[in-house]
Amino acid sequence: MMHDATMQGSPRKKFNKIRELNRRRNYFTKKVRNALRVGVAKALWDRRRRQPVDLSSAKTVLLMRNEGAVGDVVVDSALVKCLHQSG
Repeated sequence: MMHDATMQGSPRKKFNKIRELNRRRNYFTKKVRNALRVGVAKALWDRRRRQPVDLSSAKTVLLMRNEGAVGDVVVDSALVKCLHQSG
């Protein structure tokens, strides 16, 4: 009879302890997973060294315009004028 009385309150405490341990495990695995993702991303994309581009050898320029507002047109027209004057 005494054994039954002590067991009534303990399952809740056991579940709380399990929840706490599960939460700690989840936080740890999340940190490890994010560290692995960053490591893989760096290994894939940070490998290549970029070489400087010689802009003096460029003969043509592609100008993509987004005429969404009046300010864009003003800036673009000044840019086109400078490009035209420089040859």
